Amino acid sequence: MLKIKCPQCGYEIDVSQDTYNALLKDLKQNEIEKEVKERLNLIQEKNNAENTSKLKELENKKIAEIEALKREISSLKAEKENTEKSIEAKIELSLSKAKAEEEKTTAKYKEEIVRLNNEINISKLQSEANIKEAINEKEKEVE
Repeated sequence: MLKIKCPQCGYEIDVSQDTYNALLKDLKQNEIEKEVKERLNLIQEKNNAENTSKLKELENKKIAEIEALKREISSLKAEKENTEKSIEAKIELSLSKAKAEEEKTTAKYKEEIVRLNNEINISKLQSEANIKEAINEKEKEVE
């Protein structure tokens, strides 16, 4: 028989070798389970820390990508606005040129109309003068 002393109260118990071995086995098993739980907890904490670190790194990377995309969007919007303004300016210039050309052509045709009207009036006056002269000559001949 073996004696086991309680660590808290100091009371001694007589136990057989089999009981002692069973108790020792239980104690060892409890210690092993405790150590396994502690190691598992440490591993889980380490994994959690690594995962948190990786997630934070990934989050920072995604934030950087988002910011880069936002800058690209802003750049493209500015480029689009500049292109639109350039196109509008070209359209306005083309319209101005077309209007100026139209006014030039209109003025040219108006001048041509005035010139032709003047020629017609001159021809009428010459015809009238020729007719009067012919009438005067006929009157002189008749006299």
